Amino acid sequence: MRKRYGRDMEELVAETRSQQDGVVWILDTHLHIHPMHDTALLLKNLGHRLKEMKRGREGVLIGGVLAEMPGGSAWDIVKNGDFSGAQELQIEVVDETALRYTVDSEEIYLFSGAQIVTSERIEVLAILAERPIQSGLSLQQTNAAIEQARGIVVLPWSPGKWLGRRGTLVRQYLTERPNSWVGDIPMRWWGNWTTLRLRSFGPLRVLSGSDPLPIPGDEEIVGVLSSEVASRSSIYDSASTASEMLRITLRDPASTVVQRGEHQRCFAAVERWCRVMGLLKYS
Repeated sequence: MRKRYGRDMEELVAETRSQQDGVVWILDTHLHIHPMHDTALLLKNLGHRLKEMKRGREGVLIGGVLAEMPGGSAWDIVKNGDFSGAQELQIEVVDETALRYTVDSEEIYLFSGAQIVTSERIEVLAILAERPIQSGLSLQQTNAAIEQARGIVVLPWSPGKWLGRRGTLVRQYLTERPNSWVGDIPMRWWGNWTTLRLRSFGPLRVLSGSDPLPIPGDEEIVGVLSSEVASRSSIYDSASTASEMLRITLRDPASTVVQRGEHQRCFAAVERWCRVMGLLKYS
């Protein structure tokens, strides 16, 4: 595996200038690589889908955030190229929390993240945290730990996790932090946040991602729901790494975000959920 610790950042920033003179990312912000997945196929599918969303526009960066599960080793496996087909992807280390690989001559970034479960059984994503965040802390403690590790906090929606007592905690959290990121996934098939009784919060800041489930064949879901995030190029400097550029983009209140892709239809979402719950046999 070749390792290249970043290119000249002024050159990278210049490459990412869009018509609005900003830096633009198209990202699947909620990736998992489970043991039953074909890692090379998953990474290739991500590249193909995001390249299509990019549609040949110059200066747009594409990639994903690998949310490591508790006790997982997917990040190290990808970083070290310890999987079949890794050599073809030409994986490079960009910085401590970013990798880069190639699909059909297109560069795709992969950023580190983690999926954490709080003591209240609420899922939280930590993007670009510089040290591990333990599960089992309260939601408030988890948020503080991620921010202390310079990470970005995302509360992803998932079936049942925003209902009942947990839903009350989520709404309280968003009331106290109205600029927080929430996460969307393809299984939220009705596509309407007001269903979750969040209308009073106004427009939510939503990052979308595919959330592959631990079932064979779910490599096909990656990239189907992603986010295009844009911010002002003037907020970067030549000392910024790729990870720092993304971190600044996600912290910038002036950044804009547009969802790319579509939610699954009801039957497809339910079928996936039944499979992961073991109610249907694997095909």
